[in-house]
Amino acid sequence: EDLVENALVLGAGFLKTSWRTDHGEPYDVYNGKVIYTGDVDISVVSVFDTFYDINASSWDQLDWVEIRTIKNRWDLIEQHPKLKEDLLALPSWYEIRGPNYWFDRANENDDMVCIYECYARPSASLPKGRMIVYGDERTVIYDGENPYGMIPLEPMMPEKVQGTLLGYPKYTDLMP
Repeated sequence: EDLVENALVLGAGFLKTSWRTDHGEPYDVYNGKVIYTGDVDISVVSVFDTFYDINASSWDQLDWVEIRTIKNRWDLIEQHPKLKEDLLALPSWYEIRGPNYWFDRANENDDMVCIYECYARPSASLPKGRMIVYGDERTVIYDGENPYGMIPLEPMMPEKVQGTLLGYPKYTDLMP
């Protein structure tokens, strides 16, 4: 429902399918930390949280996509204790949006932070692609090969704007 609503109201919605190593069943304990079996994570991403080259000729021609996600700061610190100081220094989602942000003012806490995931597909210059997960220039959670071998994001655009990778929001036709 969220994907279709995003596509119709905003012109596009995106379905992200990734693997979460912090989900699933407890598998083992290593250095006092629980290791999980992992699980598939399927989520809807808004156009407001997706950055890509809108001038590409088709989605399959995109070299990279960056996605903004909102994560719990304390979960990240538990998963990446070496980055504790850097994660604590990240501004909260509420601080980034500002106190006068009209939408969803109920989320006025410091626990949620923006984490960016950038995926580059395999190419001649990056044979195994690249994936970078970060909060800011100092807080790099992962930087290495793209384990998916592709961009794990699929668009839903009911109607593309010709010559771009932007979707036309069909809902605006109902406005008059």
